[in-house]
Amino acid sequence: MQQTLLRVSQAQEFTPVGSTKARKTDVRIIAATHKSLRQACHDGLFRWDLFYRLSVAELHLPTLTAWSLTEKRDLIDHFIRIKQKAFRRPRPIRLTTAARQQLDLYLFPGNVRELENLIESLYVFAESQVDVADLPDWIRQPEQAINGFTWQHHEKDLIQRALAYFGGNKTRALDALGYGSMNTLTAKITRYAIPLP
Repeated sequence: MQQTLLRVSQAQEFTPVGSTKARKTDVRIIAATHKSLRQACHDGLFRWDLFYRLSVAELHLPTLTAWSLTEKRDLIDHFIRIKQKAFRRPRPIRLTTAARQQLDLYLFPGNVRELENLIESLYVFAESQVDVADLPDWIRQPEQAINGFTWQHHEKDLIQRALAYFGGNKTRALDALGYGSMNTLTAKITRYAIPLP
């Protein structure tokens, strides 16, 4: 499939199934991935020539955890307005101060899609006002929230991201994190109860 896609993007033509005549095409390819294509190329899983063909203008979108609190709150308000129209409600739902504070603390591992789905579910199950009790259990659980700005919280998050990025390969995660030994990394994984991908 990569070879076919490369041929279409380079020659700007393709041959439909069942035909013997090539057809010209004029398209732009927009592709998205959550994986490192450069690493996939190094691992022999993705073609370098196709990678360079596709990576004309790269955009790196930060996860929701990298957004400022103001941006995150603005996005919540945006989805509240959008879903109000979708559900044809006369007025938007209102989040109490406590509910907003709980959402401020939640990490949203599912990113923007999880936030959007949450607001949609609140329109389904809540009336006009949303309090902490109306939020799903996993949002109210302390382990799903930012428990202050402690070093341990950020260290756990960094280890989790490194392991996810390298597909659970502890050796490569160790090199990236810069710990002195595998024993140190293994001890921290155990202490933080981090599941391997």
